[in-house]
Amino acid sequence: MNIVPKPYKISKREGFIKLPKNLSIYIENFENYKFSTFIKDLYSKFNIGFKRDSKFKIDLELNSSLSHESYILDIDESITIKSKEEKGFLYGLLSLIQLFDESIFDSDREELKLKKIYIEDKPSLGYRGMHLDVSRHFFKADFIKKYIDILAFYKLNSFHWHLTDDNGWRVEIKKYPKLQEISAWRAPRTGSWLSREEEKEGEERSYGGYYTQDEIREIVEYAKDRSIEIIPEIEMPGHSVEVIAAYPELGCFNQKVTVPTGSYWPNDDIFCGGKEEVFTFIENVLDEVIPLFPSKYFHIGGDEACKTNWDKCPLCKKRMEEHGLKDSKELQSYFIKRIEKFLNSRGKDLLGWDEILEGGLAPNAIVFSWQNEDGGIEACKNGNRAVMVPNSHLYFDHYQSDEGSEARAFGGYSPIKRVYSYNPIPSKLEGKEKDFILGTEGCLWTEWVPTESHAEYMLLPRLVALSETAWCSSEDKCWEKFKAKLPYQYKILDSLGYNHGTGSTVLDITRKFIDGRYLITVDSEIIGSEIYYSMGGEFKLYEKPIEIESSVKFVARQLLNGKQIGKDQTLVISSHKGFGKRSYYNKPFSHKYPSTFEYGLSDGVYGGLDHTSEGWQGFEEGINLYIDLEEIVNFSKVNLNLLERKEVHIFLPKKLEISISSDNLNYETVYSDNSNYSSKEGKSIKEYSVFGDFKARYIRVKANSFNREEVAKDLNIPIMWLFLDQVTIE
Repeated sequence: MNIVPKPYKISKREGFIKLPKNLSIYIENFENYKFSTFIKDLYSKFNIGFKRDSKFKIDLELNSSLSHESYILDIDESITIKSKEEKGFLYGLLSLIQLFDESIFDSDREELKLKKIYIEDKPSLGYRGMHLDVSRHFFKADFIKKYIDILAFYKLNSFHWHLTDDNGWRVEIKKYPKLQEISAWRAPRTGSWLSREEEKEGEERSYGGYYTQDEIREIVEYAKDRSIEIIPEIEMPGHSVEVIAAYPELGCFNQKVTVPTGSYWPNDDIFCGGKEEVFTFIENVLDEVIPLFPSKYFHIGGDEACKTNWDKCPLCKKRMEEHGLKDSKELQSYFIKRIEKFLNSRGKDLLGWDEILEGGLAPNAIVFSWQNEDGGIEACKNGNRAVMVPNSHLYFDHYQSDEGSEARAFGGYSPIKRVYSYNPIPSKLEGKEKDFILGTEGCLWTEWVPTESHAEYMLLPRLVALSETAWCSSEDKCWEKFKAKLPYQYKILDSLGYNHGTGSTVLDITRKFIDGRYLITVDSEIIGSEIYYSMGGEFKLYEKPIEIESSVKFVARQLLNGKQIGKDQTLVISSHKGFGKRSYYNKPFSHKYPSTFEYGLSDGVYGGLDHTSEGWQGFEEGINLYIDLEEIVNFSKVNLNLLERKEVHIFLPKKLEISISSDNLNYETVYSDNSNYSSKEGKSIKEYSVFGDFKARYIRVKANSFNREEVAKDLNIPIMWLFLDQVTIE
C-alpha cells in the first residue's frame, strides 16, 4: 500500500474494484465543499473527472464521534468517507487517489483498479508545518500556491511564511510605503551568497518584490480551501536591516545602510531596544498584517539578534536601567514580552525561534526549537508549548545527496532517511511534559535557492518523509516500508509537475559494537540499486550485515543498471589496545553527535573534516570521561584528535589533560596542553599525543572550552562545541 502518510489503522480486503479508463466520480453536493476545486484539479492530473451523472459514487458521511482531522475510508463494493468535518473528507480523498494501481500514471491505460480496503486514520501531532523563506529570494504568488498544494497533498496543515528578513521585506504596509519602495528591493547579484559585492552608490535596486495585501488575502483563502493555516513571520528585533535601510531612525544610531545583496553577518543593525518609536512602528505594522491572517499564531522571529549596538546605545542602556535589566539579553526578553502583550491583545499567540528563551521567556510564547532540541525541552519543562524544527534533521536548505552532485547548498546533510528518522517527541520529556509539544516543521531557507525549480528540488522528496514523521507516531513508522513506497510517490510528483530528487547517492553505513565485534549495515535511498563491498579483495554483492573483528578497510560501492552512481565510500577501522573498550562520562556527549555512543571513542573509526561523520563525538559542556581497559595494560602512546571548524562553532579546547590510573581513584596526569585562542579561519584536525612507558587500566581525558567572550564577544554563539574522534592506545 502506497499511501503517504501511513494511515493509523488499516484492514486489508481481497481484490480490487475495476473501473473504466476514463473514470468520472460523483459526490453529492460536491461544489459546496471548499476543497472541490483543489480535488478536481488534483484528480484531473490523473485523467479522472467529476460529473453529476457518473455511476461511480463516493459518499461523504458526517460522523460526529470522530476526532478532529480524523476520517474513515471504506472501499468495498461501494465507497464511503466518514468524518466530523470537511478536513477529514479532504484527507480521505487524498488517501483515495493513492490507492489506485500504477495504471493511474498511464495515459493509454485500458482500465483502472482501486484497492479494496478499510482505513481508520488520524494524526499523532496537531501541528504539521512547512516553512518557506521568501526574503533571501522572492517567489511569486503563483508559486506560493503551488507550494501550498503539495503541502496539502501530504496532509500538512500549516504553512509558515517567512515574509521579512535582512535581504528583503515582502508584505505591503500602507502606512509605511518605503517598505515597498526601498526595503523590498536590492541590487541584483549572482554567485556565492557569502561573497557578493555590496550595493554601489546610485545603483538601481532591481531584484526583489512584495505581496500586496490583496494577494495575501487571496493566498490565505486559497490555503484555507486546502485546510492549510498560514502563519506569518515578521522578524524582530534582529534580521531587520532591510527596514533600517528605509527608516534609519529605527536603528540605534540612525545609520545609513542598504539592503544586503547576500550574506549579512553579524547582523548588528537591528531595531533599537531603547526607542519608543520602534514599538510604535512595529505595532502599526502588526495592525496591518494581523487582519490578513486569521491564524491565532503569529511568528516574530527573535533569532540571531546581535546586540553589539544595544550594548553601546545610550537609549538601550537607559531602558535597561529604568526596567532593572542586567544585560542586553534581558533587554531582548523585555522586547519580546512587550510584543507578546500586544499580540495577545489582538487575539494572537506569539511564536519565536528558540533564542526567545534568552533573558527569560514570555509567559505564553511558543518556542520553535531550531538549534537543537534543547530549546523545545526547556520550554516544555517550563510549561510553554514548542514546535520541534532541529536543523540537524529538518532544515531543507542542507544537501540531500552527495555535495559534489548537487548545486551549492547552505551546508549540512539531511537526506530522506534522516528526515524520516526524526522523532518530534524528545526522549528527555516525561509524562505530561510531552503534551506541550504541538508538533514539528521543516524549514526551507533560500540563501542558496534562487529559482522555483530549485526550491521544489530542495523540498522534495524530503517533504514526503516529513509528512509521515509528522502524522505517525515514532513507534508506527518503518523506514523499509516507507522506502518501498517512494517509487509510487515519485510518479505522483511527476504527474503533478514538481521537480524532485530521487534519494541520496551517499550510502548509509552504520555500525554497531557487539561483544568486541563490529556489525556493519549498508543502506541506500536509491530504489533498484545494488550495493557491493570490499575488505581488501574483490567486490562482493552486499546481502546482509557484515561482521568485523579486527582492523580493516571497508569499501562500499553502489550500482544502478550496471553503472556506478556516487562515490566509493570507505570506512577504515583501526584496532588498538583500547579497541572496543567502553567510555564512562562525567560530562555527557551530545546525542546530536553520538558516534557509536559509549564505544564511540574506541571503535577504531576516525573522523574527517566533516563534523557530521560518525567518527566524531560532540560535547557541549566540555569533556570529562574515562575509558576502562578492563585490565592493567602496558602501553607507550596515547593519541587523540580534536576538530576545529569555527564556522559551525566547533573549537579546539582551551585546556586538555590526559591522565592514567590503575584503580580509578588516583590519577597521574601524563599530558597537559594550554592553548591561546586563534581567530584564524578554516578546518583542521589537531592531534594530541603523549609517549612514555605506561602501565594502567583507566585513561582519563578532560578538556575545557574557551569562554564565549574570549572567542567572539560580538557573535551569537549558542554552544562552544568540542569534537573528539578516538582515544588510541598503543
